[in-house]
Amino acid sequence: MSLYYAKGSSYALDLINNDKYHFANEYQATQPISQSLAYIANTLLSKEKLFGIHGTQIEKQKKESIISEDDRANTISQFKKGEISYQETFLGGCTTTTPCQHRAMRSITACLNCDKSIIKKSKLERVIKAQTSMLKNLDPTSLEYRTERSDLKTLKNVLVNIQKKSSIS
Repeated sequence: MSLYYAKGSSYALDLINNDKYHFANEYQATQPISQSLAYIANTLLSKEKLFGIHGTQIEKQKKESIISEDDRANTISQFKKGEISYQETFLGGCTTTTPCQHRAMRSITACLNCDKSIIKKSKLERVIKAQTSMLKNLDPTSLEYRTERSDLKTLKNVLVNIQKKSSIS
């Protein structure tokens, strides 16, 4: 719901009643700039190799030297136009410009195959550690345990694939 109002829903605009000094106006005006700077810092300028579908595209552009310092203004412009968005996630980042349909339906593993995902190995390892710890507190006979164990297995499989890709490059 907060995304709905933050993106400037016509109903939300009625709530602030065209008050040009209302905080929401400042928030909406600076949000694309804030997102673009986070995107640039966490992806384009990241020293850590990126995975996931969108992350792999960024890595390819980095290798081909398509990304340059001049692109910063263009990237910020794309964020202002709503062509791209960025939100940091447990696994790295998400670039969807629409409300996520995956997270509400599934666990964190839904991000792994999303075309808007950016996966960082360090964050994946942190999630695996937290998931392993959480699993110890669940009843092994419960459905929740089996579901979370399945998610942990999926996360570990992705980590193994990332490690294989990292050793090749």
